[in-house]
Amino acid sequence: MSARIHRYQVPVDDQVHVIELNGTPAHVGCRDPEVVEFWAIHRDGVPLRPYRFTVAGTGHVLPEGCRVWGTATAPGGTYVWHLIEVTA
Repeated sequence: MSARIHRYQVPVDDQVHVIELNGTPAHVGCRDPEVVEFWAIHRDGVPLRPYRFTVAGTGHVLPEGCRVWGTATAPGGTYVWHLIEVTA
């Protein structure tokens, strides 16, 4: 079974976005202040499962039942975004 790292994007828009993965996020980054990126291992032949992600800024209210996967600073350092998995 082969594996590779894929890049995914979650817009900074206060919405929940469903992304199908068969691995969990390994790194979170931000090259555009309006998009948080993350990288996850993808294994060929392993079933995908839907994850529900949103982005929250520092000081924002977090959804009930969530998991923080990582944090990234937007270019220029004005914003710090947190990749949140909504589990409830």
